[in-house]
Amino acid sequence: WPGEHNPTPVHYFVALLHQKHLLQRCFTQNIDSLEVLAGLPKEMLVAVHGNFDSAKCIATGQSVATEEVRDAVMSGETACDALNKRYGGLVKPDIVFFGECLPDKYFQLVSKDFAKCDLLIVMGTSLQVEPVRGLVRKVGLSVPRLLINRERVGEDIGGATKPTKVFAPLHDIDPTSLAGYPDHDLEAEGFAPGFRFDESNMCDVFYQGDCDDGIRELVRLLGWEADLEWLLSR
Repeated sequence: WPGEHNPTPVHYFVALLHQKHLLQRCFTQNIDSLEVLAGLPKEMLVAVHGNFDSAKCIATGQSVATEEVRDAVMSGETACDALNKRYGGLVKPDIVFFGECLPDKYFQLVSKDFAKCDLLIVMGTSLQVEPVRGLVRKVGLSVPRLLINRERVGEDIGGATKPTKVFAPLHDIDPTSLAGYPDHDLEAEGFAPGFRFDESNMCDVFYQGDCDDGIRELVRLLGWEADLEWLLSR
């Protein structure tokens, strides 16, 4: 259960971007909400796989206090069974399991946000899981993309891949929110391909190393070291 870990320089850097009015949105696969703990407003975060900020009964849709769910989980199976009985069905945090719908917030914001993107920063990921894997292609062809990672990833995106199912609500889905899937020809529509670090396209940059180290180097180049250290020391 979240609560045992503290935000890292990466999380504070995301909050710093927001403070400087430079952040359009943070899309994350993490479910621990450490970005919010670092000072990022909840509305600036899209937790693609959900998080522990809320919980509900699957059968009834009734909201359940996360503290109540946490207490039951920490107390063991008997307490969890009692919790489920009390609310009339299985109670779980609003994290996304395989086969479940992604949060509505993702589909409401992804196309709008990426249409406005003038710099994409990707950090700490294998880029193996859709739909986040395909998001690197949703920016324009001339938009710079920075990958801060221990290894190169995302160079095969847009090639021959196996068909991928999208689990989403059936209402209010913008078809362009499926960008990156095999049957969606983004390059023909002016969107970027997968990362191309070895080409002289002047757009894709790879920093190899730990995310915290990469962010500290970026902050140094930007002259924001004092700003980041102030956030870290609060």
